[in-house]
Amino acid sequence: MLNPTRIANGQTKYSATQALFDAITSRFGVAAGPMLGIWGLETNYGVDQGDFYVIDALATLAWDRESDYFAHEAITAMQIIADGDAPVGILTGSYAGAMGQPQFMPSVYLSTAISFSGSAAPDIWHSDADALASMANYLVKAGWRPGEPSSEPVYASFTSADGTGRENVQTISYWESRGVQRLPGAEPLPADFPAALLLPDGPTGQAFFAFPNFTVIRRYNPSDFYALATAALGQSILA
Repeated sequence: MLNPTRIANGQTKYSATQALFDAITSRFGVAAGPMLGIWGLETNYGVDQGDFYVIDALATLAWDRESDYFAHEAITAMQIIADGDAPVGILTGSYAGAMGQPQFMPSVYLSTAISFSGSAAPDIWHSDADALASMANYLVKAGWRPGEPSSEPVYASFTSADGTGRENVQTISYWESRGVQRLPGAEPLPADFPAALLLPDGPTGQAFFAFPNFTVIRRYNPSDFYALATAALGQSILA
């Protein structure tokens, strides 16, 4: 996912929209890095949003899986159209019904999407401003802590992964007492800052600190790899 093309495309996109990111960060307290990471992984900065008609996709999944969840989302998508928030022609997205640049499900669109200008219904398909502000609003509602990173690579030498994982939250000083070393250039954080140690490839692979905002990113997509990748992509773009 973190290939040179995706990073270069993100740098080009950020260069063209830096003022917009600054405005959204000022309003919501979410830095550009995590938004760029989510934007890049979800839809390649708005390019790959999916071309399935959302109601068709959701109704099919509701029937095929006998799913109350997808049935509810299909009805919610109809509500979006009935309310005049979006015409049926642009209500497109993934095969699972996730819509627009941030890949929101219809219920998330209704609860979280915002129009950054405040002058119309949120257009998360065509408006970078609405899409990014809606992402930031989602993170804030999930508990985002302004000015804090979500994760960072560290050096750790362990013979076993016992005691690691995102459930075992300790302090940075605790992990340093066990031999974990932060890398040069890491963001200054206090010794009592909470962190979990992740070894996604086992004790012989890469190591990462996961901070409170890591859990917030996982609310967007409940995968450790996703949360690590969004942070790494955002950092690579801004490097």
